Amino acid sequence: MNLLISMLVFLYGTIIEVLQGSITSYRQFEFKDLVANFIGIVLAFTIFNFYLQKKVFN
Repeated sequence: MNLLISMLVFLYGTIIEVLQGSITSYRQFEFKDLVANFIGIVLAFTIFNFYLQKKVFN
């Protein structure tokens, strides 16, 4: 379930990135933003799972 949520969040970020490149004239698509989104999602996923494991075992 967490993986599905992470994938949906990444998809949402990708859609926003594409739209800002195609709809606005003052913003553009940046591949680096997608990489930053992915890194943030992975970090959040890892920290959240670590927190849940600590909470379950304590």
